[in-house]
Amino acid sequence: MFEYPVVAVDRQGNLTRCCSEQNLVMTDAIAEVALEMVFIPGGVFSMGTDRAQDDRPRDRYDNNEPPHEVRLGKSFWLGKYPVTKA
Repeated sequence: MFEYPVVAVDRQGNLTRCCSEQNLVMTDAIAEVALEMVFIPGGVFSMGTDRAQDDRPRDRYDNNEPPHEVRLGKSFWLGKYPVTKA
């Protein structure tokens, strides 16, 4: 298990909520490199930006509109950190 912060901010960037969550983590060695994986449970969440409530530049969120429901049918493991060729 590992603990991580979950925060929410308002449109001005002011912190409105802060709490801690926990999740499963697994370490797997591939070619002598330890990769940390985080468990992502299946389920439903909301994703997207409501333009009526967002006064930021239009081009920043064009691919993220409108708010919509995302359903993960299966749970999976995701790398905790980005992997680069370098």
